[in-house]
Amino acid sequence: IHLQENGTGWFLNGHVSGRPRKPLPPCPKIPPHLRNRVFATFLFAEFLKELAAIAQEHSILPERTAEDFL
Repeated sequence: IHLQENGTGWFLNGHVSGRPRKPLPPCPKIPPHLRNRVFATFLFAEFLKELAAIAQEHSILPERTAEDFL
């Protein structure tokens, strides 16, 4: 749920409040010989997002040396 400052929701479960809900179109059929490739592409993209988040976190954290832990 994404909330505005006054607490009312812009989006609630994937729809804009105040608009009628439309059913989502069916997922496209992925040919069996491409399923692994599609899954690997999606998984790799998610891995890259996580890696970027970790790199950003490390870039803003203060540098600590071994002496800081003693």
